[in-house]
Amino acid sequence: MKACCLVTDMAPYHEARFNAAAEAGDLLVLDVGKDIETAYDAPESVRFPIIKVEQAAMEAKLTEIRPDVLVVPGWGSVIAQRALLWAMRHDCPLVTFSDSQLEGLPRSVLQDLVKRRLVSAFSAAQVAGARARRYLQHFGLPSAAISEGVDVVDNAHFAQHAGLSAIDLSEARARLALPERYLFSVNRFVAQKNLSGLIAAYADYVAAGQAGGLELVIAGDGELRVELEAQILESGLCGKVHLLGRVSYSDLPMLYRLADAFVIASNSHSETWGLAVNEAMAAACPVLVSNSCGSSEDLVEDGANGFTFSADDPAGLSDIFSKMGAQQFDLAALGARAEAKIAQWDLDFFAAGFWAAVRHAKQRPVAPSFLSKLLLRALLFKSKLN
Repeated sequence: MKACCLVTDMAPYHEARFNAAAEAGDLLVLDVGKDIETAYDAPESVRFPIIKVEQAAMEAKLTEIRPDVLVVPGWGSVIAQRALLWAMRHDCPLVTFSDSQLEGLPRSVLQDLVKRRLVSAFSAAQVAGARARRYLQHFGLPSAAISEGVDVVDNAHFAQHAGLSAIDLSEARARLALPERYLFSVNRFVAQKNLSGLIAAYADYVAAGQAGGLELVIAGDGELRVELEAQILESGLCGKVHLLGRVSYSDLPMLYRLADAFVIASNSHSETWGLAVNEAMAAACPVLVSNSCGSSEDLVEDGANGFTFSADDPAGLSDIFSKMGAQQFDLAALGARAEAKIAQWDLDFFAAGFWAAVRHAKQRPVAPSFLSKLLLRALLFKSKLN
């Protein structure tokens, strides 16, 4: 059974997942996009069959490949809608990836009706976790047709520094010019990451006495860098908040390993998962995760491997910083439990979930309705007019 997975935004974590899936079955990846921007640089390590094709030639290439099952990332983009229409015309069962969530987003009756009709075209799905499962069930996909594990990372890469001696860690800290104690965050510098809110919460922590002397280290770059630099200056945090810029994939595990905790303060439910949470946990780093992040429900056990917080409550986050700085938490125990938890969310979990969805689609294919086909044609026609 040949599965073809359409990719429109290849990134390092996709490569690791597809490497694992290709070891367990006949997978071909059709790359019709461009590499996406991440907060770090990473080398390519592709070990799976991949064909790169111009978007205009996608349908012709799919007809040539003739997959048994087509896997499409979502349904909102024009390229995804074209792939759906191709599959409907060629009686090819469809699987989708999804990490969308219902929580925190305004609902539109009309949009929900459109989504329900589009979701009905899929025979199965692989989702991120509990919130994404509820999302697709809300739009009519049966629970039995849904597997999990779509948002995983290469845990082994981030766990590689386990067992290093204190001397080795000290040398790494000096090499990377890191503070003795720090909170770490890695992000694209865009609005949904709420980095201004993170810096404001850190400023409150400093104003309250900066217990334990924690500094704040932020990796990544983006359009908001100048604004964040101005905020740091105006808040009197120069020398306490460090913007590293883009960092190498090889340095990320040590940046997590040496941190007291990782923090992600996203204030938008468009932060459907937050893969950096996986990375930090694999490096045995306690995590502080905004409850806007989809991963907060599946991965974070409050008080056991980290803490969740509301992005709208900087005082609450600042209080966690103070308690952490004052060593009121056993950071080593939090980190160990984080590593144990994320061990369940590994590349094998992705591969198993991927092939479970593909098998379900092949064995129980859904016949798309006339309305679904008509809707897709209308959406594609509208896109041509815009």
